[in-house]
Amino acid sequence: MKVLKALFLSLFLVPFVTTAAVKVEKEENGIYWAQYDYVKRNSLVYTVDTVSKVCFISALAGGGVTYAMTQVDCGQLANRPEWKDVITWL
Repeated sequence: MKVLKALFLSLFLVPFVTTAAVKVEKEENGIYWAQYDYVKRNSLVYTVDTVSKVCFISALAGGGVTYAMTQVDCGQLANRPEWKDVITWL
């Protein structure tokens, strides 16, 4: 039971714990994005639209297929050091 509980918790904590430097990519249309790899070949991708001033997070499966996407609070995302220079409208 303890193993299952630890596995369950790790599924929620691992995506938010990263020590590797992440590069934020910039598109010509004001869209910025950064990919955070975790658990084998799965990834989380933050996307920031600096024109509309909205932020999203999406989950990618191993083949690069998006299987979930939702809007996130840009103020909270700006707490990550790599996004402070991008999210400037707060």
